[in-house]
Amino acid sequence: MRWIGMCLLLAAGLAPGETESERFRALYQKEWAFRLNEFPLLATSLGDDSGAAALGQVAEADQRRRYEYWKGIARELGAIDATALSVAEQADYAIFERQIRGFVEDYEFGAYLIPLNSDWGFHIELARLPDEVPLATAADYENYLARLAQVPRVIDENIALMREGMKRGMT
Repeated sequence: MRWIGMCLLLAAGLAPGETESERFRALYQKEWAFRLNEFPLLATSLGDDSGAAALGQVAEADQRRRYEYWKGIARELGAIDATALSVAEQADYAIFERQIRGFVEDYEFGAYLIPLNSDWGFHIELARLPDEVPLATAADYENYLARLAQVPRVIDENIALMREGMKRGMT
């Protein structure tokens, strides 16, 4: 009988003793680590200097890779029984699910192909770089210079996205 219970847990995607809360926590922690790795300026703004010399990448291949990752996260999230979570976790689940759905839909609708609009743009983020990164030590300045060296690549990647967007009639 114990063997049947173990099979049911494994079939449901749960390790023995693993709760829905634990699965949910592990999933959002995994996704958050991915997000900090993908967006080094976000990480820097939160005091994580693991990507302090990077700007991140926005080319089509990077957009596609993130999309595939977030689709996988959405599948994993959908396999979690939200009703088994605490009320606070259910609220977190709803917010997290909306964020992930938004990331997936942004790719599917091509929102990334319009990297600037009347309110925001990648060029604004680049102009704010000196105010967004620490500049207190020699290492900070070395990281800043490393980021500046990546500006032409980031601009080129964004121009390529905008050109593709224009081909699709997105302006």
